[in-house]
Amino acid sequence: MSSMEKNPGPEKPTDMQIVLFISGHIMEPCKDEKGNNIRDFYMREAQRYLDENVITEPIARKTLKDIIDVYSKKTEK
Repeated sequence: MSSMEKNPGPEKPTDMQIVLFISGHIMEPCKDEKGNNIRDFYMREAQRYLDENVITEPIARKTLKDIIDVYSKKTEK
């Protein structure tokens, strides 16, 4: 790369990459320092991504909505 070329920086993740990342944390949640799983945090973030149109690609949106729906029902039990 010559000194005249700019480094474009890291690529922005695709909507599906974001969905896969957050879905993994919803399906297999980490635990906080007290041992409580933090699925609820990731569920809120996932819903925020949908509400604020962070995720716009239709298939990615549907996938995230489905994950939220499935795991919302699991936590209601």
